[in-house]
Amino acid sequence: MKIRTHSIVLVFATLLPIVLFSAAVMTIFWREQRSAIEQRLRDRTRAISIALDRELGGQIRLLQLLAQSDLLKAKKIGEFYDEAARVRATQKTWSNVIVTDPSGRQLLNFNNPGAAQAPVIPDAATFRTAVHSGAAAVSAIFKDPGTDKYTAAVLVPVKADGKIISMIAAVIENSTWLELLAGFADPAGVTLTLFDQNGVIIAQAPGNDSSVGRRANPGLFEKSQRTPEGTYHSVGLDGQSLFSAHSRSQISPWTVAGDISQSAIARSLWGLTLVAAIGGAAALLLAVAVAWFFGTRMVRPVSWLAGAARGLTAGQPTQPMPDGNVAEVNEIAHVFGETKKQLQARETALRESEEKFRTLTTHAPVGIFLTDLKGDCYFVNRHWCAVSGLTPEQAKGKGWQRALHPGDRDRVAAEWRAAVERGRPFNSEFRFMQPSGTVIWLQGSAAELRNSRDAVVGYIGTISNITGLKQAEEAMRLNEEKLRRQAQELEQQLIASGRLVSLGEVTASMAHEFNNPLGIVMGFAQDMLSETDPSSQHYQSLKIIDEETRRCQKIIQELLEFARPRNTDLGLTDIKQMIEKTLNMVSNHLYKQKIEATSVIDSNLPQIYADAQQLEQVLLNLYLNAIDAMPIGGSLKDLPKIFLPFFSARKRKGLGLGLPICERIIKNHGGKIEVDSRAGKGSTFRIFLPSDHQPERLPSAETRPG
Repeated sequence: MKIRTHSIVLVFATLLPIVLFSAAVMTIFWREQRSAIEQRLRDRTRAISIALDRELGGQIRLLQLLAQSDLLKAKKIGEFYDEAARVRATQKTWSNVIVTDPSGRQLLNFNNPGAAQAPVIPDAATFRTAVHSGAAAVSAIFKDPGTDKYTAAVLVPVKADGKIISMIAAVIENSTWLELLAGFADPAGVTLTLFDQNGVIIAQAPGNDSSVGRRANPGLFEKSQRTPEGTYHSVGLDGQSLFSAHSRSQISPWTVAGDISQSAIARSLWGLTLVAAIGGAAALLLAVAVAWFFGTRMVRPVSWLAGAARGLTAGQPTQPMPDGNVAEVNEIAHVFGETKKQLQARETALRESEEKFRTLTTHAPVGIFLTDLKGDCYFVNRHWCAVSGLTPEQAKGKGWQRALHPGDRDRVAAEWRAAVERGRPFNSEFRFMQPSGTVIWLQGSAAELRNSRDAVVGYIGTISNITGLKQAEEAMRLNEEKLRRQAQELEQQLIASGRLVSLGEVTASMAHEFNNPLGIVMGFAQDMLSETDPSSQHYQSLKIIDEETRRCQKIIQELLEFARPRNTDLGLTDIKQMIEKTLNMVSNHLYKQKIEATSVIDSNLPQIYADAQQLEQVLLNLYLNAIDAMPIGGSLKDLPKIFLPFFSARKRKGLGLGLPICERIIKNHGGKIEVDSRAGKGSTFRIFLPSDHQPERLPSAETRPG
């Protein structure tokens, strides 16, 4: 395609948006003008409706003044006639004034005094409505029998003592309503219509003479009955497409309507559109002529410019422009020469940059990889291959995923795919599994790779070995768990210590308060029990009192022992003899409960430094707890709490101090006590005591510092 043709096409391409914009503007203009015309029609019908209500309201108020006449209420019709005549003389639109009784029988008729039997208001429905409601009403259009002209009546009830005694009506000439419409006439082809509650036309402008008394457009009448106001497209009686609007009177059941044909709206807009179209066509022809002229002048210098471009591509020197050349073309030729030098310099710089990048990636201490826009790998450096155990060829495409640990493969592949699809940076921790089975923890990251035009052409990323960091984190986690357990144990010890201090303070005051009266009660109970025959009805009650006081004494003794422990008197102790002695001490309890005790004792047990009396107390406490548990069995559900003071798995027996005392005694000996409980198999207590050294003496509660 030649330059001249290109110029013409350029002109068309340049003017086409203007033409399209102008068409769009004209379309918007049409729409806005149409909307403006329709809006004016809506406003006009509403204004006429307001004017109609103002006119009818004035007529109603004037009639209501007449209805207040004392002569009319006194039914002095003859005297009222003069008063009504004076008012009628001031109202040019009143063609008649009529007074009837509530049944419609004529009492006064200015134009036809003798027509007493004929219905003076043909609109009987409106008359009955006014009588029943006691409010003013406006009748439908009717022909006045006296003048044979279309009129309408405004009716107002006359009340006396709260009752309707008569009706007064003003018959208004139809010309009144025609003048009202004419005052709002629009020369733009708008037809204004006023019709009554039956859809009969009262007045119309223009075309009043041929329309009064006829039915209005049925579609228009139907829509006016649905809504007080509205705008819509409709079809006239002659089949013409119309835009219509209506507004119903608020005082009367009459409706004001206006319509304008769609063709009239279009005719008002076509003139401006035709002028715009002619102007646009003339501008287009002028632009084509100018483009042809200047295109012809540009042919020779552009042809020379094409030859200079071919010389630039081949590396040949650019020849000077011939005489009569274009200055802009000369400038472009000079730019071609400079561009050639710059391209050569850029090629040299690009080769050097590629060599630097190759050297950097080869010796970098981290793995480096490059991918295309789809996320497929096309380059990995030497360190990446060393970490993954794959060759560059194996890593291409999606082959790099084979280096991922099976447990991380799906997750990392999904994270990488999501980062590529959403254009977000990639950051993740994952594992590589080398062909040898070695697992390496890595920190991987990648970001967009952009060219000189800031366009994304792929992604560049790195992987760093963080195996040592992961191992350090695991060691730190284990240490943290160990410290947490130690803190929990210390917390339990502090809780127990706090309870012990509180117990010591309370027990010191309780011992004196309870021991003396409890001893007196026990003495009296034992004396009375010894003097009472076992067959007496009081014997069992006294026996219960004796047992319960003994139990209270034991509880107080346990409290004192726990709150103020005795000093540990250490001496060489034979464990075997101590176990046999304590078993003999509970043999009677075992016999009564039918429990068999089995002891397995190593004959070579060494003697240890211990407080024999305290160790006997520990063993006896464990024996008795076991005997108490034998009849019912059960399981220990709160193992961590059983060595806490005042915790007891047995309801209503003891204070829960036995095992805490046992634990304290064992700890004072430098040992420890453990328990293991399994459902259905019972509980096992293990006591560990040192055998190779003498434990330190623990001071009693009274001499303990603080």
